[in-house]
Amino acid sequence: MADCINEKIDSNVTELRIAEEECLRELGDAPVWVPRDPNSYGSFGATFNRITRAPISRGRQRRKGKIVGLDSDAAFNADLTASALREDLQGFMFADLRVKGVSRASEVTPSGVTLVNGDAIPVGSLVALSGFAATSNRGLRTVTTNAAGVVSVSGTLVAEPNPPAGAAVSVVGAVAGAVSVVTPAGGYPRLVSESFDFTTLGLVPGEWVCVGGDAAGTYFADAMNNGFKRVRSVRADELVFDKSHGVMKAEGEVASLHIYTGHHLRNETGNLIKRRTYQLERALGSLDGLEPGQYEYITGAVPNEFNVSLTEEDKITADLSYVGTGYETRTQAEGPKEGARPALIDEDVYNTTSDVVAMNLTILNPGDASPSPLFGYATDVSIGISNGVTRNKAIGVMGAFDATAGDFVVTGNVTAYFSDIAAVRAIERNADVSFDMALVLDNKGVIFDIPLLSLGDGRINVTKDEPIMLPVSLEAGSGAKIDSALNYTLGLQFFDYLPMRATA
Repeated sequence: MADCINEKIDSNVTELRIAEEECLRELGDAPVWVPRDPNSYGSFGATFNRITRAPISRGRQRRKGKIVGLDSDAAFNADLTASALREDLQGFMFADLRVKGVSRASEVTPSGVTLVNGDAIPVGSLVALSGFAATSNRGLRTVTTNAAGVVSVSGTLVAEPNPPAGAAVSVVGAVAGAVSVVTPAGGYPRLVSESFDFTTLGLVPGEWVCVGGDAAGTYFADAMNNGFKRVRSVRADELVFDKSHGVMKAEGEVASLHIYTGHHLRNETGNLIKRRTYQLERALGSLDGLEPGQYEYITGAVPNEFNVSLTEEDKITADLSYVGTGYETRTQAEGPKEGARPALIDEDVYNTTSDVVAMNLTILNPGDASPSPLFGYATDVSIGISNGVTRNKAIGVMGAFDATAGDFVVTGNVTAYFSDIAAVRAIERNADVSFDMALVLDNKGVIFDIPLLSLGDGRINVTKDEPIMLPVSLEAGSGAKIDSALNYTLGLQFFDYLPMRATA
C-alpha cells in the first residue's frame, strides 16, 4: 500500500496543553503538560517582524528582507468548570492558592486511609474522599482518629491497596460543637462558641464559608443563618461575618454545626506576589495521520487577561490570554517536548440558569452584612482581570528577554433589569459598592468576590415594548479602604465539597 500524505490537517485533530515553567523559557526536569479543552482560539502563535532595505536607486527595487524579531501570544476561550481553570487563575492572580489541605492516598483499609504526606488532619474535620476506585470510598466523611499518617473516618471503607494516582483526602470544613448566632445591634453577625476554636479552620479575613450541613442537627433552624458568609475576623471563640446571603438572626446553640471551607485565592501584596510563566503546546496533527505529529509552542508566556462571561440560558465561559516572549516549533520527526501528559478530567460546565445561586451588587453599609441589592435580575455579567503585561526587548535578542506586568486591574459590566433608582444614585454619589457571585454544581462551587468597587455608565435604556434596562460598568479597587485585612481587589473561593443546602 502506498504511503499517503495529508495535504491538509483538520482543526479537530489539534490539542492544547499548558505547562508551568521553572524559570522563564525553562521547563525544568519533569514538566506536566495539563490538557485544556478550548472552544475557540484568539491570537495564537507568532508574528514575525521583518526589515527590508529600500535604498534610493535608479532601479527602484528593494533588497530581500530579514526577520529581526517576533511577538508571540496565546489566547483561547474555554468553559468554566469546578477545577479546570483553578491552576490557570493562580497565574492570572500572581498568587498561590491558599490550600486548606489536600493529601494523596497510598492505601485504604476498612479501618482507615493512609496518607502519602502524612498530614495531621484534626479530628472532627470534614473531608471529601475523591478519586478512589470503590464508590464506598468516596464522598463526605468526618475524621474520627488520625495517627501515624492513617486517618480513620466515619462510614464504611473497603480495601484498596493501590488506589488510583488521583485518589485524595481533602479537608472541606469541620464539625463545630455548641455554636450559636449573635447579632449585636449596629454590628456584624457572628458565630460564637465556648467549646469550638474557630482559628482551627485556618481562615483569614475575606474568605468565604458555607454554614450548615444537610443532616439533622448540623444546621441552624433559621434558614438565613445557613449558607454562604464572608469572614471579617476570626478569634478562638468568635467568627464575624461582613457578608451574608441572607439576614442572620440570633439563634441558640447547634450541637454539631457543619462549617464548610474552601481554598482561597486573591491577588496578593508584598512578598506574597508570585509571577508564574508557562509554555503552551498546541498539537497540529501529522502529515501521515500518525503520532506524534507536529507542534508549536508559546514559550515564556505570562498570564495577561482573564475574562469570565455570563449570558442568559447559556454555559459560563472564560477568555484567557498570555503574552509570550518566545516561540518554537517541532516537526513530526522531532515530536513533542518531554514531560507527563495526564488525561483531561471530564467535568460539567457551570450554566447561568441553575448554577448561579447568588449574585449581589450592594452598597456597603458598615455593620450590615446583608444590604439590599441594587438589582434583582441581570441578563449579562462579565468580570475581567488585566495584568497590563508588556514585552521587554533588547539588542541581540530574538523575541523578548522578559516581560513586565503593570497594575492588577479588575473591571466588569452588568446589564440589569431596572426596578429602583438606587443604582443610578449610587453611581451619581460615587458610593462604595461590593459584588459577589456564587456558583454551585455537583456539590462543588466557586465564589467571585470584589470587596470594593465604583460604578459607571448607568444610562437607563428605555425601548418600546421592552423592559427598562440598566447597563452598569464596574471598576474595582483595593478593599483596604474598608479594612486593612481586606487589602485585595479580587478574591476567589473554591469549594471541593458543598452540601445541598448551598443551593438554597
